[in-house]
Amino acid sequence: MDLADRQWATMHGGIYVPVTDKTSPNPYLKNIGNRDVVTTNGTKLTLMNPEYILRELNENFKSGFGVYGHLTSLNPIRKENSPDNWERDALTKLSSNQNEYFEFVDIYGIKHIKEQNLNKL
Repeated sequence: MDLADRQWATMHGGIYVPVTDKTSPNPYLKNIGNRDVVTTNGTKLTLMNPEYILRELNENFKSGFGVYGHLTSLNPIRKENSPDNWERDALTKLSSNQNEYFEFVDIYGIKHIKEQNLNKL
C-alpha cells in the first residue's frame, strides 16, 4: 500500500495541503519555488512530496489499522529516518545482494514478521 500511495503522489508531483500546526512547510523543499502558495481566498497551502505524505500517514494512522511503517535509509536525510537495529541489519544485507530479509519479532507483545524484499523497493 505504501508503494501505491507513493506512486500516486509522485504521479501528481506531490499534493498541496493547508498549512496547520500538524503540517508545516517541508524545510527539505525550501528550494522549490512554488512550495508554498496562497489560494485566491487567502488559504495558505504547502507542497507535500511523496515521502512527507507517507511519513504523515505512518505517524498519524499506525494505531488505527495495525500497520506500522517507517521510511528509513542507511544514509538518511532526516535523523528521524535513521534505521533501528533491525532495519540497519536488513538494509545492510539487502545492499550486499541479498534480495529478501525477514525475521519473526515481538512488537508490543505480539509476534509479527518483519520483512524487507528488495523487489518491493
